[in-house]
Amino acid sequence: MPRFMNTMMRTNLVILFAALVLPLGSQAHHSFAPYDIRTKIEFSGVVESWRFVRPQPMLELREDGGEERTWRIEVATRRWLQQEIPTDAIKPGDVLDVVVWPARDGSPEGVLSAFTSDGVYTLIHEEVRQRSANEAAEAAEAAAN
Repeated sequence: MPRFMNTMMRTNLVILFAALVLPLGSQAHHSFAPYDIRTKIEFSGVVESWRFVRPQPMLELREDGGEERTWRIEVATRRWLQQEIPTDAIKPGDVLDVVVWPARDGSPEGVLSAFTSDGVYTLIHEEVRQRSANEAAEAAEAAAN
């Protein structure tokens, strides 16, 4: 085999490897910037839907109490899996007490920090250390002052 063919083959293999492997590391890196990571809120509700899918598991929870509204709550996949929480730990119809970081714009959206179901408390993550989220929080605090 001529030398240039060997070089071309190696180059093509490197390109193929990069095309197949590099996207795996960049899957669904989600920013917490739209959420108020300095404030957690707690409320109860009934699970309307729960989808544990990648890249972003999603919980829809109908809030009980004063203002009945449905919350769209994102779940950090990596944290959920690190805690070894079963994907069926939440089911439609379950009554949950949740702790979320709410959306900055006041919409009924948030990111799940923890939940209690049937008296069992499950912590997903205590704090957000993501740089973009902290920069957004600092900018919002500066704008408020």
